[in-house]
Amino acid sequence: MSVPARPSCHKFTDMQDASEWMEDYSCALNAASITIASHHICFSCSLAGTALQWFFDLLYNEKLSWQKLKFAFLTRWSHNFPHITPAVTAMPLNPSSSVHSERSAQDLAREQKAALI
Repeated sequence: MSVPARPSCHKFTDMQDASEWMEDYSCALNAASITIASHHICFSCSLAGTALQWFFDLLYNEKLSWQKLKFAFLTRWSHNFPHITPAVTAMPLNPSSSVHSERSAQDLAREQKAALI
C-alpha cells in the first residue's frame, strides 16, 4: 500500500477568504487521494494563528465529521469577507436623495474587488 503525497495548501490564518481557502484545501486533499471522509483529520495542520486557536476551542462533536467541521469553519470565518454572507445594504441613490436602493454585500464586494484591479 502506498502512502499518498502530502497535500500542498497554504495555512489559513483568518486573513484569507474562508470560502476560497476551503475550496483550495479540499482540492489539495483530493489531489493527494485523501477521501472526503478523512478531510477533518488533516484540518488542524492547515490552520495557524487565531484560526488554530479557534479549532482547539471548538467542541469535540464539531470535529467528528467533515460536514460538521466545514460548516463550523465557514460559519466562523466567512465574516472576514462580506461577499460570503448575503446581506442587504440600503444606500442613497445619490447624495441629495432620500430614496434608497438595496444592494447585497456580494454586489458591494464585487465592486470593491473590481476597483482594486
